[in-house]
Amino acid sequence: MLLAEDGYKVSNPIGEAFSEARTDIDASLIGTSSKKKIIRVIKPIIYLQQDGGVSLIQKGIVIAE
Repeated sequence: MLLAEDGYKVSNPIGEAFSEARTDIDASLIGTSSKKKIIRVIKPIIYLQQDGGVSLIQKGIVIAE
């Protein structure tokens, strides 16, 4: 994949646990459960790996229930 060769990593967080502490996603919450899970990804998370570090390029946009 060309993106990976250029140092980009695309992450799809579907199925992962949602936490208010996450800074790599913006979420819309539905339901009242205390244990939220990401059920839909509108935009994936994109990171750039270069010079031994990782930078967040695009926050993911998700729906958690």
